Amino acid sequence: MNRCTQWLLPALLLLGSCSGGDQPLDEGVVASLNGDPVTLDQFLEYLDESHSPEDEPDVALTGTDTEQLDRVRSRLFDIFVDERLLAGEARRRYGKGPDAFDRLFAELAAEAGEPDPAMVDAMVLERSADFREDRTLVLRALMFQDQAVADKVYDQIRRKRMTFPEAVAAHEATPGQGAPMETSLGSLPDEVRGAIEQLVAGRVSRPVEVHGIFYLFQVEAWRDAAGLADDSELREEALAELRSRMIQVATDRLLQELKNHPKVWIETSRLPFRYVPETAVQVE
Repeated sequence: MNRCTQWLLPALLLLGSCSGGDQPLDEGVVASLNGDPVTLDQFLEYLDESHSPEDEPDVALTGTDTEQLDRVRSRLFDIFVDERLLAGEARRRYGKGPDAFDRLFAELAAEAGEPDPAMVDAMVLERSADFREDRTLVLRALMFQDQAVADKVYDQIRRKRMTFPEAVAAHEATPGQGAPMETSLGSLPDEVRGAIEQLVAGRVSRPVEVHGIFYLFQVEAWRDAAGLADDSELREEALAELRSRMIQVATDRLLQELKNHPKVWIETSRLPFRYVPETAVQVE
C-alpha cells in the first residue's frame, strides 16, 4: 500500500529465531538474553496485546488456518525477542536513561550513512513514472498501545504544546515511527480515510483505532491528481526511504551479532505452538 515504510505494526526487523547453545533454561523460560530470562508468560502477554480484545485470539491473528496462525505467532515471537535484545544492548551501551534507545538508534543511523546519490536519482525517476490519476498523499503515523496516551498526546498537539515531530521523539518505541509514507487515499482503511480526508497539509488527525492499535496521522502533503509531485518532495521521500532501508540493514547486522553471543539462548521448542522459521522472499 505505501511506498516507504509500513505503519501497521511498525515492524521491527523480522529475523528467524535460533538456539545459541546447549545451556539448559529454567522451566517456563523460552530464552535467555545475556542473562536476562524471557518467560513464556511474558511472551503470551505480548501476544495478547497484539490483537483487539473484542476478537477471538485465532481470528484476530490470522482469520485463516492453523498453519498461518503459527506463522503469525512465530513472527511476533521474533519481534518480541528482537525488541528485548535491542533494549538490552541500549542499556549496556548507554545505561538505563530514557534516551538510551534513541541514542542506540542514532548510532545505527550514523553507521548506516547516507544513500548513494545515484540510487536517490533512480528512485525519484521511478516514483515520477509511477504516479496515478488518483488522490495521493504523504502520511506520517505514530502508534500507541494505550488510547489514553494517544488522546493525551493529541490534546497536547491540538493545544500547540507539542509538535508532531516532538511527539514522535517522545514516544517512539521502534525505528520507523513517524517516517513518511506515500499512499493513495482510496487504499486506506475506512476509519483512517475518514479521519484524514478533510485535513490540510500539516494537520494531525484525532486518534484512530486500527485492529486494537491507536494511531495519530499527520498529513505531510497532498498530491495533485492532475500532475506529478514536486521533484524536491520526491527526492526528500526517496532519501527518507533509502535511509530507512540502510538503518534496517545496520540493525539487522547488530541483531545477528547479538544472537550469536554465547550467552544468548532461544528455545523455540518451548513455545505452545509450532514455530515456523522466517523464509526469504524470492523476488524475480
